[in-house]
Amino acid sequence: MAYTDVPSAVGTLRPAAAPRLALAAPQPDRRRAFELLATSRDGCAEAIMLAHEFTVELLVDLCVGGLAIATPERMVAGDPR
Repeated sequence: MAYTDVPSAVGTLRPAAAPRLALAAPQPDRRRAFELLATSRDGCAEAIMLAHEFTVELLVDLCVGGLAIATPERMVAGDPR
């Protein structure tokens, strides 16, 4: 399955408690993304990660590598009246 087949979901990403495996080569973007996640107490929304110019493929790599956990969240838009 290619990364382009993975749908993007709005949710929160946070660092994994115990990474299952290390990614092959440390790349500056991966390190910068992980540092952002590590300094965020409650994780970061996908929109924030994308605003910092991280790609969806990079976020998927972090999750597949066991370095981050993606949690889907329900969002309500508009006035709830």
